[in-house]
Formats: sequence, structure tokens, C-alpha cells
Amino acid sequence: TPRFGYLLRLGFESIGAQYASIELLRKAKKGQTTEHEYWTLWRLLHDLVLVVLADFQVDSREMERMNDVETLESELRDPQLHALQMELVRFYLYEWGFVCTAFYSETVRPSSQVLLLALAWLLAFSTFFERQQQYILEVCVDITTCFCIN
Repeated sequence: TPRFGYLLRLGFESIGAQYASIELLRKAKKGQTTEHEYWTLWRLLHDLVLVVLADFQVDSREMERMNDVETLESELRDPQLHALQMELVRFYLYEWGFVCTAFYSETVRPSSQVLLLALAWLLAFSTFFERQQQYILEVCVDITTCFCIN
């Protein structure tokens, strides 16, 4: 049976968010993210909000192209883009019912643990795994088939 981390990785891959690693989530849980990793969490939340707004009708290859290493690195250093992404994510999570005062604070930036909580809530709210199960199952079946052939 696939482990949850593996399912998360496949889920992120299904929306073109390969930049999000399980290690990033582990560090967020412990509050040990670097500045770069902190903004990567915001980017993941932003991308997931866009996917939900598009009712999961996104081209994962196009999302992957938009998140290529060079583009992503440049955007993760852009404070104006940070502000825009934070505003968009906060607006929609509030509209959809995410209740966590630390997430919406204007005076203290939310911790990586709070961002992880928001991510978990958004995955549940959006029925992410149910919506992406086709992709995840296809990848798992392909991998199993490859191992059976060898």
C-alpha cells in the first residue's frame, strides 16, 4: 500500500507542483523552514487555490512549465508577488471557511505550521485526493506493472 507521503507527492505532481517535497512539509511541521521554503509553502497554497478555482481542470504540464526552476526561483524572491499571492490565498480560504486567526494576522506573519494547517485544510476542503485519484491510480498501476514485467 502506498504511504501517505507518496500519495501527497503524486497529488502535487498531478497539478504540476513538483517543487513541493515531503521534506518541505516535514520542516514546516517542525517550524524549521528557511525563508525560501517558507515562500515555497505560500506558492503551493497559491497554486492549489488556483487549481480549486479552476475546478481541477488544469494542464499539469502547463503548471509545471510555469513552475520551472528558473521561474520559481525568481518568483520566490519577489516581495510584491508574495503580497499578491498571500492576499489571494487569504481571501479565498476565508471565503471557503478556513478559520485560523494566526493565518490572517497582518502584524505577525503566520508560522510554517499555520501554513501547513492551511494546506491540510485546503486539501480536505477541496476533496483533493478524490479529484486527483484517476491520475494517482494510473501512476501507481504503471509503476506496479513495470515491477511485474521485470
